[in-house]
Amino acid sequence: VTHTRLTLVYQGKEYELSDAHPILTIGRVEGNDVVVATDLTSRKHSEIKLSRGRFYLSDNSSNGTSLVPEGEAQQMLRRDKATLGESGEICFGGKPDENLTGIARFTCE
Repeated sequence: VTHTRLTLVYQGKEYELSDAHPILTIGRVEGNDVVVATDLTSRKHSEIKLSRGRFYLSDNSSNGTSLVPEGEAQQMLRRDKATLGESGEICFGGKPDENLTGIARFTCE
């Protein structure tokens, strides 16, 4: 399955990835596309990248990134990457139950 657009929703704000904007950076400090200001989020925590019709989530952090695809088990990324499916949640810094303000929802089309 190939995708052409990803929408990430964090704290009510939408961010879009597409061929026009193929990389989204996420981190605790200004200068990232998405600023997630939690104690468990690193300065340059992770990025989502579009490549050849697929969206990839990569973790560059100390506390890891939790990926919860819709209807699937939670995956913990630590300095690793994963392919994003149709939809789900991403927690930027630890596990979702430990960092409620670090959770974003994504949808791929």
